[in-house]
Amino acid sequence: MTIYADEIFAVNAFSNEMLMYSYCMMRGIKPRHVRIAVSSAICGVYAALEAVFTFPHILRAGMLTALVYVVFGKEAIWKNIAGLMFICFAVEGITITVISTFGGYAELAKGGITLFASEPVTAGIYVLSYPAFVIIQKIRGRRKKYQRLSIEHGDRKIELNVLHDSGNLLRYHNKPVVMIAWEAAAPLFDFDSFAELKEGAEAFVIYETISGAGVVPVIEPERCRLDGNEVNAAAAVVERKFKGKYCGIAGDI
Repeated sequence: MTIYADEIFAVNAFSNEMLMYSYCMMRGIKPRHVRIAVSSAICGVYAALEAVFTFPHILRAGMLTALVYVVFGKEAIWKNIAGLMFICFAVEGITITVISTFGGYAELAKGGITLFASEPVTAGIYVLSYPAFVIIQKIRGRRKKYQRLSIEHGDRKIELNVLHDSGNLLRYHNKPVVMIAWEAAAPLFDFDSFAELKEGAEAFVIYETISGAGVVPVIEPERCRLDGNEVNAAAAVVERKFKGKYCGIAGDI
């Protein structure tokens, strides 16, 4: 079988781009389009060169680390690598399942079918598995979109809806932090405004977003329940109002 370098480049570049976008969707990260395009092109070139010169497999680990650094930077680099590997395994699992379903199990068992770009049908299934993974993530995301949060602080209690967003990575004293709008959190305090709360708060947490960074008041409530399950989380109060049917944002708790 003749393997064409341009086909290897195209399949690997496209699959890497789908991989990065799938991961951003899974983590709730805003994709950096230019960086993803550059990393995808690098991945395609490397795959074509590997097919010609037969590089050692250990170089793939170095290439993956470099690509993660290009797209996401050095912060949480190992977590990002683990997440991308999880998606790769999931997509390869979908590919193998589809091939086996249509009678390709015997070929797989004896090595007659190779994943990635060396066989057109398999390459097509592999690439199409990424949209399937994205759809699965969207379905999961919709099911977990809103959660019911209950917080008890002192002798006061509030209940509100929060949006599940895996992109909320804030932590305080090694606890995940739930971001709550001032209007919803106000009954927990004796302050009349967010400005008074910020001036009189005893603890703060630093946040960083694409639009900037800052500090917001944070508390460690006596009891915190998410969808009826007790969790060990902190709560940060923000001045902004959330649009939609929620008054806060919770990450993976």
